Amino acid sequence: MPKMFDLVKQAMQMKREAGKIQQELVSHTYKATSADEKVEAVVNGKMEIVSLKISPDAFTSVSPEKLERNIKDTINEAIGKAQKSLSEIMKSRMPDLPI
Repeated sequence: MPKMFDLVKQAMQMKREAGKIQQELVSHTYKATSADEKVEAVVNGKMEIVSLKISPDAFTSVSPEKLERNIKDTINEAIGKAQKSLSEIMKSRMPDLPI
């Protein structure tokens, strides 16, 4: 039975640490810019969009489809950066967790 208690204790510690990490990540931001520099997206560690900037000339210099693609790709790139950072933080702070 002591082994079961140790497992429960370890799980509770991991849950607390994950909660701390999640709180910490809210303050981190991750920025991506489109290749043509007409779109900039910033997301936080909770994968929420913090800001989205679109250059005014983007509406006249590229097709609507290209602009839509730029917006989507730029947001996804920022989210990818946030996910990579989260993974690295989790690996360093919770090495026993299989990620």
